[in-house]
Amino acid sequence: MGVSPPRLRGWTGTTVAWMRRQNIVCGRGNNNDYLERLNMIAFKRITVLLAAVGAAALAFAGDTKQTGTMQRHGMMPHATDGRISLGLPEQMKTHQLMNMRSHLEAIQNIIGLMETGDFDKASEVAHTRLGLTEDMKKMCSMFKNEEFRNLGFQFHNSADALSETLKTKDMKKSLHALQNTMGYCVRCHATFRQ
Repeated sequence: MGVSPPRLRGWTGTTVAWMRRQNIVCGRGNNNDYLERLNMIAFKRITVLLAAVGAAALAFAGDTKQTGTMQRHGMMPHATDGRISLGLPEQMKTHQLMNMRSHLEAIQNIIGLMETGDFDKASEVAHTRLGLTEDMKKMCSMFKNEEFRNLGFQFHNSADALSETLKTKDMKKSLHALQNTMGYCVRCHATFRQ
């Protein structure tokens, strides 16, 4: 007779039954296999979230040169884009795009490190590449739009909270903190354009 998977707090019987039907939980083997499958589900969800943030980043990046492409693909051009323009000069736009791409790469790196169990390194990446360092404070302070500036500070503070949570090596809490940090990305891209 197989070993039943552990009962996890917050998982309903319906969820576990669905997971069994999907061959996610086979009812045999050790609990490590079961937990590994749960972690894979979590990483798949994060991948979908990253794809959504990437799409938002592309929309943000393309708002100066891609209007024609957007129209050809049925997407809204600037004239109907309800997001707030930051009115950035070209050099600052380029710099901001580089920063956002760096943030996205840092998130990808953090997820990879979490997958391999290297939470200490993930914590370091969260703080050094996403956290509210002195350089980030200076950069955020340069923006004239107060709402954008405050959202930037909130994002970087949430990354520092993510860094602290990663130190606990608790996957569920770490994923929740990562989701919170990425929520600021989504909110910003939904509200502002360059």
